[in-house]
Amino acid sequence: MNRPVPIQVMWQDGVFVPSDRQMDYCRKEFGEGEVITFERNEERSAATHRHQFAWLREAWLNLPEDIAKHHASPEALRKWALIETGFYHEELSVWDSEKDAITAASFMRRFDQYSVVNVKGNVVQRLTAMSQSTRAMGKDKFQASKQAILELISGLLEVAPEQLRESESA
Repeated sequence: MNRPVPIQVMWQDGVFVPSDRQMDYCRKEFGEGEVITFERNEERSAATHRHQFAWLREAWLNLPEDIAKHHASPEALRKWALIETGFYHEELSVWDSEKDAITAASFMRRFDQYSVVNVKGNVVQRLTAMSQSTRAMGKDKFQASKQAILELISGLLEVAPEQLRESESA
């Protein structure tokens, strides 16, 4: 299945009109009178996305050794922080026995090194970090996730979030 193409539209004379460059796509993709649902997606700047990765790298380089050993890369730190702050997807699976659940959990951990896998009895819970890509996370949700992980990671470093944020422009 092909991924849907984002379509830019303009509100004009009481109707949403696709941009000129996407009009041909819309004519091919949609039938006359077809009703589709779309949701507003505020564009976020690429700069704010890059800023997060700049301060994350700086934070990762400055983690205390006892914390750094749990986060092999800035990416590992980011995904852990997203999960810790509630920006995750959850999967639950039920197994025949606790032994089966433990075996399954060990495979799940190998499948995604960044996921958090917990076993309770015969149930396996797998948490994976939400993607922060522009397709997956709109402007407001990205900003909320960025702020949440900024606060969490600044706490690990025992610095004010503002100090960590300053490294965004470095």
